[in-house]
Order: sequence, then structure tokens, then C-alpha cells
Amino acid sequence: GICLGMQMMFSGSDEGPGVSGLGIIEGRVVRIPDLTADGKPQRVPHVSWEEVRPCTQNPVLSGMSEGSSFYFVHSYEGKPADTGRIAAVCVYGGRTVTAAVTNPGGNAVGCQFHPEKSGPAGLAVLKRFLSGSGN
Repeated sequence: GICLGMQMMFSGSDEGPGVSGLGIIEGRVVRIPDLTADGKPQRVPHVSWEEVRPCTQNPVLSGMSEGSSFYFVHSYEGKPADTGRIAAVCVYGGRTVTAAVTNPGGNAVGCQFHPEKSGPAGLAVLKRFLSGSGN
């Protein structure tokens, strides 16, 4: 899933209280704070290029090198109940933000960033999404 598709994978969202998500990833989608980690105002939605750091091994994200930049545009982020489901992170406003998640079996992956707008690094992620493998 990409962006909203990733968010739909969660159990629920603060954006739609009382509405269940797909439950592929146990946890909630929460609004990005209006303040940075040091208390300064920050823009929400988060619209920018950010370096993404992989946290787990996953075939879809396998070619993502440390420091690859991807395009983000979102006001909410996924917070898995099991932090082991976080496949990649970025930093926004001095806070670590979930950039990608994977389910326990590793056969479902979601990214908060937009690979289709992220140049060669994003196209490589899309190619792996479509092939269903890390090739």
C-alpha cells in the first residue's frame, strides 16, 4: 500500500474514529503533531523530501540504500503496536516518523512516502512492489 493504502492496513485511525481499518498491521494512524520535538510550530501536512532509513529486511525495500530520499505528503502516520513492524523511518520536526511497515509474514508492505513521485529510488521500490520480490 502507498500512503493512504499503508494507513488502511492499520487497525484504526484517528482520522476516522470508530471506523475499523483492515487490521493487517495492529496499531493506529495518528495525526502528526503541529509542534516540532523542541516545541516550535511545524507545517502539517508534512510535504517534503526526506531521507528514509530502512529498519528491517524486506524484499520490497531491499534495494533502498541508507540515505535515499523519498517524497512525502501526509498529515497522519502509522504507529504499529509492535515496533518490529516498522520497516523504515524518516525524521520530521525532530521526531522519528514511520515511513514504511510490513506485516508479520512480510508479504504485505506499506509506505507512507510516494514512490511514484520519488525519482529513481522510488521507481526501484515500485518495481519491487510489482514483481512481488526483491529483484
